[in-house]
Amino acid sequence: MRIADREIGPGTPCYVIAEGGVNHNGSVALAHELVDVAAEAGADAIKFQRRTLSKLLTRAAGERPYGGPHSYGPTYLAHRAALELPDSAWFELARHATGKGIHLLGSAWDEDSVDFLLHQVDVPALKLPSAAMTDIDLVLHAFRSSVVPVILSTGMATAEEIAATWAQITSLPLRADPILLHCVSAYPAEYEDLNLVNGTGGWNLGYSGHERGLATTIAAVALGACVVERHVTIDRSMRGPDHGASLEPKGLSTLIRDIRHVEAAMVRKPKVVLPAEEPARRRLVRYAVAAHPLVAGHALRPEDVMMRETGGGGVTGLEVAEMFGRTLTRSLVTEQPLRAGDA
Repeated sequence: MRIADREIGPGTPCYVIAEGGVNHNGSVALAHELVDVAAEAGADAIKFQRRTLSKLLTRAAGERPYGGPHSYGPTYLAHRAALELPDSAWFELARHATGKGIHLLGSAWDEDSVDFLLHQVDVPALKLPSAAMTDIDLVLHAFRSSVVPVILSTGMATAEEIAATWAQITSLPLRADPILLHCVSAYPAEYEDLNLVNGTGGWNLGYSGHERGLATTIAAVALGACVVERHVTIDRSMRGPDHGASLEPKGLSTLIRDIRHVEAAMVRKPKVVLPAEEPARRRLVRYAVAAHPLVAGHALRPEDVMMRETGGGGVTGLEVAEMFGRTLTRSLVTEQPLRAGDA
């Protein structure tokens, strides 16, 4: 499959999404800073979230008091509204991301947001959050509407719910391949809860991580994740719901660097002596030398040789075994290295 100009699948680099989420705190300027952070770290994409709040909340849920250190409003509706980007910002951010050589993606929390991101912003891939997994109407609307890959996270869902939703998705005449991201929707997620072995691996499986560190996301790539996403923030101490489970710029850069290192190390190759190993091989591998003076015409025996570091290569123990019983073509002094063709 492809996301715009990036190929995804076996043997290709993992597609890394820097999840800006709502870590822009409602500031368009801060969202643009996050685009720069993602690009400088080497991410493939920056992603933000889009909600049509009137389509998500009941009146009672919206009017619920919402205080605390991470609140942006006195009620939950006011809090959520403060963390939404204006529609015009999406087009600015798309141009900014393109100019930086990365993609702008969006997480759609409702059908209006699906239509906005697909048909107005023209995102190269659409994300559905874990909360959408059991909202089958939203899921089917997204997959029916999209000609680009749709990525669906699986947090807060049972294996049975995931299987049921997957069956509905794959029954559709899809125009692009679906991608599932294994996810634990805890902020932050504890390592013992991540269940990576059961959750990642396979050409259309990936990982959405909310843990504090980097190692387990890198492990997901080693297990075969084709897409990974991690939340990114300018400062983890900022007020807001996701900053504490996010990576700061240096952390994102380190994560992507280490993912690329692991990918390079996992390329399958024949086991040979590499050019980089040759100096150490000549210096450290033990080679056959004469155990005592030997004369030309002597039939070489095991007791005539000993294995020593010569500092300059020679005949290995495996090779000298093939020479036993043959007559020497030249004389050797004690500790003189044997050469191929000496017997």
